[in-house]
Amino acid sequence: MSEQNRARGVSPVVGGVLLLGITVLIVAIAGYGILGAGDTDDPAPAVALTLEQTENPAVYRLSYESGTTALGERTELQGVADETVLHDRGFVAGAEAEVVPLRSNLRLVWYGEEQSYTLRTFSVDPVLGNTSVSGIDHDCAWAEARINDQGDLDLSNGVVLRCDITDGVDLDDGVNSISLDFDTDAVLVGSVDTDSNVDIDSATVTGDITTTTAANDITVTGESTVYGDVVAPPDTNIDIDGGSEVGGAVVARDGTLTLDGVTVDGHVYVDSDDFTCSGDTTIGPEGLSCGAYSPRDPEDY
Repeated sequence: MSEQNRARGVSPVVGGVLLLGITVLIVAIAGYGILGAGDTDDPAPAVALTLEQTENPAVYRLSYESGTTALGERTELQGVADETVLHDRGFVAGAEAEVVPLRSNLRLVWYGEEQSYTLRTFSVDPVLGNTSVSGIDHDCAWAEARINDQGDLDLSNGVVLRCDITDGVDLDDGVNSISLDFDTDAVLVGSVDTDSNVDIDSATVTGDITTTTAANDITVTGESTVYGDVVAPPDTNIDIDGGSEVGGAVVARDGTLTLDGVTVDGHVYVDSDDFTCSGDTTIGPEGLSCGAYSPRDPEDY
């Protein structure tokens, strides 16, 4: 057989092999698209979630309204103090979790096997957004141990504590009161209800400050911020100055109240004879000056 005839005999064979290979490849790709992709695809779960502010303006409540997927380690709530807040919990329909936003835009991200999905986005007004807070340093267990060891609670150097210094703290026998001293950019995410002195200097409290025993002073100074009310029992002095701000009301029953160069967004409840107001202080929802504002009767609080 000549060389030319052998070449003609090989060409159809090679062509057939190539055609068969292409056909097999096409079938394999089509089969993967129809069958195989269903095995590895990991779609985002269908869930209904809401985010609402609690009584503490720094804290929001994330509620899982409906859905069939448990959200946990595969989720991340970006923009809050603890972005892994849903880890280590079976977050199913009906569950709730409290979070502390640090940014105005939050994203709940679900991490699938192949890709991630944004389940929800939320727009909030973060109380701590204007501070240098990057996370929560300590919780009530830490505060409890510190108070029982020292008999008081001091926070400074930008420490951030998430705790209500009330029923959230279990005192040992013999520890009967909690004196509080917060300064140097310390932040308490929570409220205070104590029977001892409270001194807030260049610090932030996101809830209320309440003292329950007479003759224990409340001092707020050094451009501090209290987002809740400041309430004192009878015969207790309240002194707020140094460019500080109170987001709620200030209440002094049969005790003195001194405001100097501060902002009080709520009303002031104190007897006129016990009230001293000076500097560029503004009071009330209308932002009245010292001379234009008349304090309210403490019994009306």
